[in-house]
Amino acid sequence: MDVLPRDIATPPRVLGSDLIDYLITSANLQGDSDDRHLWTRAADVIDSAHLYTAALDATPDWSVIRWIPAEESGLPTVIAFSEGANTTVMIRHARGGPSTRCR
Repeated sequence: MDVLPRDIATPPRVLGSDLIDYLITSANLQGDSDDRHLWTRAADVIDSAHLYTAALDATPDWSVIRWIPAEESGLPTVIAFSEGANTTVMIRHARGGPSTRCR
């Protein structure tokens, strides 16, 4: 029997309302730039009552945070990619729906 990390550790879960607070706070840090609208758009697709699985991949130079809803929910995944001072936000819809990349 092969034991995988996911068999031992439970990925962290984030309540949608907490994720919305984080995204709105990030939007406010963007000032009046176009990026502010993109962060608030990401917050708009989050269901405040839903639990999202958080996944983080990082090196000293970059990080990727994914907030993944339950597969059967039909909700999009929100992804933030940071490299240096640049952060890109992506909204990815399940099963062939449109993806929105925000910078």
